[in-house]
Amino acid sequence: MIGVTAQRVYQIEKENRRHMEWLQLELLKAKATGDAIGLAVPHQSQEGRRLAIDYFYWVAKELRRNGMPVQVIHKATTAGSVFFIEPIDTEDNEKKETT
Repeated sequence: MIGVTAQRVYQIEKENRRHMEWLQLELLKAKATGDAIGLAVPHQSQEGRRLAIDYFYWVAKELRRNGMPVQVIHKATTAGSVFFIEPIDTEDNEKKETT
């Protein structure tokens, strides 16, 4: 068992909140400029690849939980995969679900 102090847990949570706030702002800027934010995951050991993909989907889940609807787009490349994340308008999302 690894001992972690309450202070360290608080510090990790605080860093996580800052990271998510920064990412939300970056996503909004990317949407306004037509850019994209993505995570390149090269072909590597399965453990490292799985960790990177799990992190990416955790970020998407956290963004949604914080009120920012996003979609994930996967593109396979010869060197690995790229996972893009982009905010979606809730009105656009409702239209997609009804059609």
